[in-house]
This record gives sequence, C-alpha cells and structure tokens, in this order.
Amino acid sequence: MTLNAPMKRFLLLLATSLLLEQANSKEVPTFAAADLVLGQPDFLSAAVPPAPASASLDSPSSVVVDSSTGKVFVADTGNNRVLRYANAAALQSGAAAEAVFGQADFVSNGATPVDAGSLDSPTGLWVDGGGHLWVADTDNNRVVMYANANAGTIVNGPDATLVLGQSDAAGEAAATTRIGMSAPESLCVDAGGRLWVADTANNRVLKFNDAASKATGAEADGEFGQDQVTPFTTSTGGSDNLHFMGPAGVAVDSGGTLWVADRGNNRIMGFPTAATISNGANGARILGQPDYNNGSTAAGLSSSRISGPTGLFADAAGGLWALDQGNNRALRFANIKTIDNGKPASTVVGQADFSSNVADLNARRLKTQDATAIAGLFAQPDGSLWISDLKNHRVLRFSPLDSGPPTVAISGKRKVTTPKKRLVVRGTASDDTSVTQVILQVGKKQIPALGTTVWKKTVRLKKPRTIVRAYAHDASGKISAPAKVLILRKPAP
Repeated sequence: MTLNAPMKRFLLLLATSLLLEQANSKEVPTFAAADLVLGQPDFLSAAVPPAPASASLDSPSSVVVDSSTGKVFVADTGNNRVLRYANAAALQSGAAAEAVFGQADFVSNGATPVDAGSLDSPTGLWVDGGGHLWVADTDNNRVVMYANANAGTIVNGPDATLVLGQSDAAGEAAATTRIGMSAPESLCVDAGGRLWVADTANNRVLKFNDAASKATGAEADGEFGQDQVTPFTTSTGGSDNLHFMGPAGVAVDSGGTLWVADRGNNRIMGFPTAATISNGANGARILGQPDYNNGSTAAGLSSSRISGPTGLFADAAGGLWALDQGNNRALRFANIKTIDNGKPASTVVGQADFSSNVADLNARRLKTQDATAIAGLFAQPDGSLWISDLKNHRVLRFSPLDSGPPTVAISGKRKVTTPKKRLVVRGTASDDTSVTQVILQVGKKQIPALGTTVWKKTVRLKKPRTIVRAYAHDASGKISAPAKVLILRKPAP
C-alpha cells in the first residue's frame, strides 16, 4: 500500500506523540542516586591527579550527549580540554575518554598558544542536529565549532573549523562589539539552527542565525540584555527585566522561549518567541524570584528561590532543568510552557528536600558552589540527567524511573457517620517521583489538603450526605485515581 502525504504526516505525528509519551513516563525522582560517575573511580572519590589522564577530570563545567551517536562530551575546564567518551549506554563508572579536544594528548593541559587546536578553560558545550560540537572557549573569549566529521570520530587534537567572537583563530582579546565576546560561558543551538551564546562578562546573550554555515569572525544577528540605543557596544549589568548580571546559562524550549540563567540576579529569565522578537526585548517569564517588580534579586533556598543559577536544559518532557549552583542542587520546573512566574520547582536532585543545600561526596549529593566557575547539566530524551559535579571533579548520571500516576488513600472506613458539623479527613499518597499536592473534591468544590505523602483536611458538612474524593498529583502533572469516603451527618438526639 502506498501512503499519501497526509497519511505520512499523520503517522509521523503519531510516532512523535508516542515517543514524547514514553519520555514523559520516565523521570528522575527527587534525591535520586547516581548510577554512573566519570572522572572518578567510584562515588566516594574526588581526587585530582598531579597530571591529567584519560580517566580524570579537573573542575568539569558541562556535559552533553550526542543524540545520534550516544557519545558523551565533557568540558574538562581545569585541564583546558574537552573529552569525548564512548556511547553512554556502554559506559561504566571510571571509564576513560576515547578522544580529547584542545590538547594533543591525554597528558597535556596547556592553554597556549592560541590557535584552532587549543582551548583555554572551556565551559559550555552543545552538539547540534548536524552533529557539530560547539564549545564556549571562555578564557579565549570565543566560541569554536568542530564539524561533525571531527566531533564524533577524530582521535585527538582536532582543529576547530569555525571561530566566533574573534576575527581569526589566533585572536583571544575580549571585546564588546557585534563580532567580539568577553568570557562566554554557555551556549545552545535551537531546532532552527540558531546559536545562542551567554556572553557572560558582556552581560548579554548573542544570537547567530544558521550558525553552522557562518564564516569565522561572523557578526551576531541578535542581542538580548542590552538596550538598542547603541546596539552591540554596551555591557551594562542590571536587575530590571531588560538587563542581566553575569548570564551563565541558556536554553530554548520546544515552544521557542529562550531561558537565561541570570546568575548575578539569582533568577531565570524567559523570552518567548525569542527567534523573532526584536533585539533588546524585555524578559516576560521569570523563575527563582516572584516577579520583575518587587526589586528582589536576593539568593534563596526553597522550591521557588535559587542561588546563582548556571546550567539550563529544556527536556523532552516539557520541563526545564536548572543547576542551582549556589545551593548544590539541580531543580526541575515542570510544564514550563504554561508555568506561572515565580512558581516552584517540582523535583530536586542533589538534596533530600527543597530546604537543604548540603555539599557532600556520595551518589546522591553534589558540591557545586563556586563564585568563579560554572557547572552545567544535560537531559537525554529518555529522561537520564547528567550533571557536572564541579568541586567533586566528576560527572554524574541519574537514570529515570518508570513513573505511572500516583496513588492516594483515605484512612479509616469508606462510610462514616458523625453528629459533627466538621470532620478531619486524613490519608496518604505515594509516587515513584514525588507527590506535589492532594486535592479533595467536595461536591463541586476542589480543596487543597495540607501535606502530600501524609495529608489531612477539615471538611465542613453542610448536607446530611457528603461524598469526599481525594486526588494526588505528581511532579509531571499525572493525577491518581480517586479515593472516596461517604460521610453521613446525623445530629445527636
């Protein structure tokens, strides 16, 4: 049977929908334990050897996985190099890298001379849809690209095929121009081939359209974070909804919103339809602070407050992961296309709860707090989360769990008779990721209960017969089947 064009499109959409449904069914839970470590032999080691080696890391800043080959890339910042590891599915803890970028071999870590083959404190990484590896070469004040033929297969020490931020491969001076950059720390390439660069010391984000086809020294096509009176010439920092203060992370979600980790302002800013809005546009979305209007940029520790965010990644299930670096944790904000400003995260990794920021060395804890370096993260389509655990000199992988809907139960009998006008309904709820809330339905009203895994709520009994239904909600928006109790009110004689 020959399929016509509409049928082919329908089947493609159906397959995509099923894949996204599968991605949504698996999530990394709160306080997950890592199942893989790179850079160290086990989860209790954090040593940096006197000389670099193929299995060691020194202050890694970011990690990405190539979706087509499964190869893992790590920015080994302290060793002025990027390491490539074998397919993620085949890796074991403590594995050695198979190739190095920025150095001629695994035992070198010099940063000079500046040329197409060198790196100086590389931080942000990205592999685009064409298989090109992009690197924020921070202390060389530039971004470099290794073409797909080199990124996935070359052995050691390849030359970059494209340089942005400098007019040629030998330049390293910082500049505030349409071509220049100053200490860029993060980057990503969106589905339309646009490169977004957090030009950190210039307090701005730059956009390069059709980036892989640019020539070395190309001008940026767009700019956020600076006013446009004199475009591409200012580096003013600020805390209003236009300016950044040391932007350290960028991500673009599937709806086209650009998210920026505004590190110095302890917030994450969102710019909807960023590819088409004008230069110097104001942020319209915000996480980590209540809003843009209260003047607050103070660091905080809760499910809705953060401290010095750096790495960002928009995952396949519609969430935004953020490396809350000052709090030694990663946060996931669910349903970012519709989440309201200032709303809380639904998942925390690296800490047991949203009120802890302990720095530690084991399979569940992180040690990322550092005022001068950045850490990053990456989520694979299957839900696996990778984090550069900066101060423990390692990269961790957290694998997802199968996540069906939560369950909820009401304590006691299913039918209760009472003479009282009010009755406390109690119960429990559980989920393999996290229960975010329990809602009671009393008639047409929906009432939030107090607590999550253990909950209660006082219900007013206005009628002789009241049915109370309880529903548990989890971090990904799934809702349990209801638990039900019938309450009969019979006044005392």
